[in-house]
Amino acid sequence: MGVITTFYGGGAFDSTKDCDHCRGTGEVGNCAACAGSGVLDAAECPDCLGVGAIGDCTACGGIGVSRDSDCSACDGFGFIQAA
Repeated sequence: MGVITTFYGGGAFDSTKDCDHCRGTGEVGNCAACAGSGVLDAAECPDCLGVGAIGDCTACGGIGVSRDSDCSACDGFGFIQAA
């Protein structure tokens, strides 16, 4: 996403960028349900009703990482202070 600069009153500003460690997701560690792919096929997906459809993993929302493991580099926020 790049660098985002937020200006505050009195001339103060803050610059942030996506965390390199978690690629801006705020979480690390592969999702156990989809093994990090972010998608489920009918064999893995109890919500697909056996139609063979591929859809977003319901456990991770399609991002492929566990929602229970916050990134230690950005404390789960997904961004860090820009240099």
